[in-house]
Amino acid sequence: MPSRFAGQHVSLRACAGRIVLGSGQDVIAQHKRRFTRHVSYFEPWYSVPRLDREPGALRDGAPFMDWQLPEAMHRIREHYMAGTGGDRECVYLLLLARDHGIDVVGTACELTVDQNTLCLPAIINLINQLVEPVIMPLELCLRLSAANLATQGRLQTL
Repeated sequence: MPSRFAGQHVSLRACAGRIVLGSGQDVIAQHKRRFTRHVSYFEPWYSVPRLDREPGALRDGAPFMDWQLPEAMHRIREHYMAGTGGDRECVYLLLLARDHGIDVVGTACELTVDQNTLCLPAIINLINQLVEPVIMPLELCLRLSAANLATQGRLQTL
């Protein structure tokens, strides 16, 4: 269940093929029902927001032990976790994936791995380039604003 509901009362409905968690009238999570004993299944993305407060849980937390991330993100995660303070950088990367989507962040990670630049600012820069619209060159902006001024001058003479 999403971490923002931790410590709150939720309802659980067990159907034949799925489990539905609700809070009030809202469905907060649905999962495929599994009939195995003594085995825990986790959805790591539900726990990512809590990592912002407890980044050390990324190393030892049960939801993150066998987490299957895209190859480039996994490589960057290993790189960050090898150094001191890498937990926070890796958590920030996961929060970016939550906000911008795993595909965008995965693509940015692939590009940084290809460029052999595994630092977080480079990844953030590439994410911004992938997400932000293309900015017009300054010369074109100047030409357009000059045309707008000419049009405004003609309109004022009318």
